[in-house]
Amino acid sequence: MANVTYDQIVTILNLRQKGPGSKQERRESMSKPNTTDIESGRFTVTVVGVDLANNTVSVIEGQSGVVHTYRADTPAKLEMLKKTKVGDVVIGLRTPLTVTAISPTQ
Repeated sequence: MANVTYDQIVTILNLRQKGPGSKQERRESMSKPNTTDIESGRFTVTVVGVDLANNTVSVIEGQSGVVHTYRADTPAKLEMLKKTKVGDVVIGLRTPLTVTAISPTQ
């Protein structure tokens, strides 16, 4: 048994900002992710709830995916949460995990 510490960077973009391809991405977000997206760490979620009182956002992947709730716990996340609305489509990219420390359990 060991304790493992790791880092992972997640970059996200809210497609409400009418950039090129945003309508197409909204349509595709409700379908199953393809293998290339999964392998590259790309994900698309739709916001289904925003709770400013508790600083949380709830998102769903695909049409029948599980709803996940995340807490905004940094000033940057809180600022982003204030601009987020139900129905927003968010795309993101996860980097591979980078192990930063391994130590034996005690």
